[in-house]
Amino acid sequence: MPAFRNKSSGIPFSVLSTPYSANGDGLVQGSGPQFASVVPGVPLYQHHSVPGVTQPGTIQWLNPDAFVSTVDPSTGQCYGGDDPQHCQFGNLGRNALRGPDFFWNDFYLTKWLPVTERVKLRIEAQFFNVFNHPNFGFPSMVLAGIPGKSSTQTGFGALAYTTSPPTGLLGVGLGGDSSPNDGVSGAAGVLRILKMKSTIRSFGPCADAQSIGACRLGITSG
Repeated sequence: MPAFRNKSSGIPFSVLSTPYSANGDGLVQGSGPQFASVVPGVPLYQHHSVPGVTQPGTIQWLNPDAFVSTVDPSTGQCYGGDDPQHCQFGNLGRNALRGPDFFWNDFYLTKWLPVTERVKLRIEAQFFNVFNHPNFGFPSMVLAGIPGKSSTQTGFGALAYTTSPPTGLLGVGLGGDSSPNDGVSGAAGVLRILKMKSTIRSFGPCADAQSIGACRLGITSG
């Protein structure tokens, strides 16, 4: 009856500035992504809904007012004016943020049942993410807006999907002793006899997410 537990820190990701789109001048358009800037003294993470920003079915992860885009999404111009003073690259580094931590618990259960002197029946169950803990990916929308202007921050920094849904496997195996019955040796072979899959809906802590992983119950051989 073994068990396995995995815990790891979240995936690193970056917050970017909105691309420049006004007048076709191509300002602040380098060869790579342009990172946003951090507002000093403002917490980077915020785990409660923000009116006008957090969309239904998502969970807020980042504080939208902690990041400012070089370009104002509502105008396509540099925030503050199209001049060298305001059209600067952001000060946020690459992969400076992290997504939610990852928790995973597996459980295995095996039972051997004697059928005859030389034949045994094995019943095995395997449960992955047995506690149905929701594991979320990083935010889908990572283009920063302008602090205080919720219309430029819609959907920013929110978790919208889960990863690695809970899965269960149930198996049955029939084995026979192929060695001489000398009372000492006894290697049992396993014959796979069942293979069937079905799908059920997952209900649990992740039910409020916009995209929740479905629990899959598979029935295969041991």
